[in-house]
Amino acid sequence: MRRKFASLICTLSALIQNPVLVTGRGEFLRISPIAPVVRIGEAVELRCVALCGDPKWEQTMDSTPGKVTSSASNSVLRIDKVLETYENYYKCAVICDGIYYQEVVFLSVYSFPQNPLVKLQSLNPESGQTVTLECSGRDLYPCYEISVLWYLNLELLKCEKQTPIWYHPTCNVASQLNYTTNSRNRDLTFTCEIRLGLTSKGSRSRNNSLEMHLDIGLYNIQIEPTHTVQQAGNPLSISCSGGGDPVPEITWRKPDSGSRTPPYWNITRGTGHSTLYINELEPQDGGVYICEVSNGRNSTERQSSVDVWYGPRNVSIDGGGSARESEALALTCRGHANPEPNITWARANHGERRRWEISNSRGRSELRIDALGPEDQGIYECLVENKLGDVRLKAQVDVESTVKPEQKAIVLGLSVPLASLSGFGFLIYLIRKILLKELMKRKLLRPEGSTSKGPVTQSSPC
Repeated sequence: MRRKFASLICTLSALIQNPVLVTGRGEFLRISPIAPVVRIGEAVELRCVALCGDPKWEQTMDSTPGKVTSSASNSVLRIDKVLETYENYYKCAVICDGIYYQEVVFLSVYSFPQNPLVKLQSLNPESGQTVTLECSGRDLYPCYEISVLWYLNLELLKCEKQTPIWYHPTCNVASQLNYTTNSRNRDLTFTCEIRLGLTSKGSRSRNNSLEMHLDIGLYNIQIEPTHTVQQAGNPLSISCSGGGDPVPEITWRKPDSGSRTPPYWNITRGTGHSTLYINELEPQDGGVYICEVSNGRNSTERQSSVDVWYGPRNVSIDGGGSARESEALALTCRGHANPEPNITWARANHGERRRWEISNSRGRSELRIDALGPEDQGIYECLVENKLGDVRLKAQVDVESTVKPEQKAIVLGLSVPLASLSGFGFLIYLIRKILLKELMKRKLLRPEGSTSKGPVTQSSPC
């Protein structure tokens, strides 16, 4: 019994001499604050207190930032301007009765220089329409865990789209919210909250709000289709609808048709709905169609673009016929079509084309030959085509030959003697005719039975 009592006294004496054994390690060496969180650019003090010995801040980075001030059982690390690179673990240690003790604290840093910016991207919002809001924050740190929360009149909404934009070391973040209002909405308040998740427990957040006042006049204005491609001869149907208070009236027009509605438009109307129908499309029906929705107080328009496709029309070819050799020839082929037609040229007898000069423009093509030759005579064909059809036209070209200068000299040289011979022969013909006429005249004047007074001659026998 005495031995146990003596042992208890010795143990108690040892505890009194060494307070570490009495308080325990956690109570012996303390760092405050326990979880420091500092905004970038601000100052911080980390204080280390020990119940025994002289505590010191030990280096845990390449160089411990700030200034250390120590006194008996107390050491203070002060950083006048915290940077994002100072986010780290910091260690304070002490040796007491030959035993080494240490405590570690993590310094969290963040950047959140200003409240979020909330703006409305939809202009002149009306009740019943879908509005788009954007919330953005700049120069945030840390970037690895950022959340954006949306509230409508203090009720949490779902974030539709969140886009972080990274920089180094800070980042920007943007979030979009698409919200469809209804005809009862007049005054709405949207609040955006951006939260930074920190390495240590806890977070930092800021928020901002935007008030929206909606016009309940018109909403849900739609036109279908907004763009369509149809072939000529096919029907066309365009629908337009809209809501409002009072119920809106819907009218149709086409800018290139003037203020009058064409008689072949079939228009049906219902409550907040109207349809324009054309039975068979013609090329001139292409263009923009406008539906105007109005309730007397407010009006708005929607547009539908119609593209009418058709094969070649109004095709013609000009420039054929007769032309002299060595003259220039120009053949022109034209045609309208949608899509725009392609125009090509060919010769019926597959003659050479190396001297052809072809120029093309929208719906027009010209074939030109600077100096015609006999080999250029023939039938020329132009083909006007697109994906919906083709048209072929032909033109006959006749080339008239001309006499060359050297040929003219030869003909002129031969014509002179030929003319001389013709004149001499005609002169002989006239002389002969005159002699014959004179001879006949004398014969008729001689009396019958008269003899010649000349000497008589006697013929000898054979």
